Amino acid sequence: MSKNIQVHVIGLIVCLSLFGDLTLFAVLPTHFAMVGVSLANVGILLSVHRLIRVPGSPIAGVLMDRWGRKRFMIAGLVFAVIATSGYGLVQGFWPFLIMRVFWGVAWMCINISGMALVIDLSSSHNRGRYSGQYNTWVMIGLAAGPLLGGLLVDQVGFQKTMLLGGSITMIALLFAIFLIPKRVSKDGIPEDKFSVRGLYPSMQLLRTLPVDIWVIFFLFAITLFTGEGVALSTLSLRAQELFGTGLSLGNWQLGLASVGGILLGYRSLAAALASPFFGRFSDGQLGRFGVLLISLLIGALGFALLGLAENLLWMMIGLTLSAFSAGSNMAVLIAWLGDLAAESQRGSIMGLFATFGDLGSMSGPFIAYQLMGRISLQLIYIYCAGFFLLGAALLLLTRWPHYAGGGR
Repeated sequence: MSKNIQVHVIGLIVCLSLFGDLTLFAVLPTHFAMVGVSLANVGILLSVHRLIRVPGSPIAGVLMDRWGRKRFMIAGLVFAVIATSGYGLVQGFWPFLIMRVFWGVAWMCINISGMALVIDLSSSHNRGRYSGQYNTWVMIGLAAGPLLGGLLVDQVGFQKTMLLGGSITMIALLFAIFLIPKRVSKDGIPEDKFSVRGLYPSMQLLRTLPVDIWVIFFLFAITLFTGEGVALSTLSLRAQELFGTGLSLGNWQLGLASVGGILLGYRSLAAALASPFFGRFSDGQLGRFGVLLISLLIGALGFALLGLAENLLWMMIGLTLSAFSAGSNMAVLIAWLGDLAAESQRGSIMGLFATFGDLGSMSGPFIAYQLMGRISLQLIYIYCAGFFLLGAALLLLTRWPHYAGGGR
């Protein structure tokens, strides 16, 4: 397969693995009783899978540089099949919590190996395009999960929907086993010949990362805190504030789970459309800096509108802008990080990159659900807009002199 086709295959595998997890974000906030948990525990269950990844992702990334991407992708998909199917088979807080931990391990392996594979396959001249293509598939997965999952839960129930998700993830596992090749280093040494003895030097090098990489980490944390954290876990509640128990569109009466799923699905599809466009754009004259700055400002406006919206039209405008920002940020940040990371350290650095994203997305639901007892959900979205402005200010402070001098 050509490198371009390989990127699409990797993206498809990651896309298929996301169905079950994303369905939970659309359904659990309003249907928590069906799995035997309380509303107070929803924030924990939507965050705990990320907690395991915070210490685990850097270690997984380092080991991935030694033992290869493919075996970690396969291991992650095995855990994903167990977790997604388990959602439909268990009841109560503690059993469900264990399944969420399993999913945390699964996504840790799938996410880091997927991003590292794309970086391996690309160069500085096409990295934005390739990362945009990859993120399009990821965003399609983020869309299909809540969209199809929410509709299916309303039609056939939670248990059958989750078991179907496990079957879809099994298909992704088969694709990974037969279609992802093993990587060979520049020295011609097969990946499985590397030793864990290289772990310590890799960790040492993480202490010498340049400022630009730390800026990338921070911007990624902001992107996931606001989008995959706050918005993903509360958009159904924001819809409930505006539309009550459902939404009437002509002769169609949509239940709240369907409305939440459609909104989340639309956001991810819009991000999927934006990601390759902005990624390719960042390969050109405007560069990573220019595209990121525009994207952060668009994100600030989008979340401000989500907080201020009083009807469906303004909510959709805000949702669209926030989606464009998310799709752009994901593509450009991965491409920029790939430009800066040495080949021998890509897995290690992508692991740390994933950790910052997990810190953002993990704290999003937890902080939002804690704050909702004190301030309005609308104000929480306004605060998210402020985080984007903070990120834009940091980017200007650290990168403007270089960019003004002709850098990217």
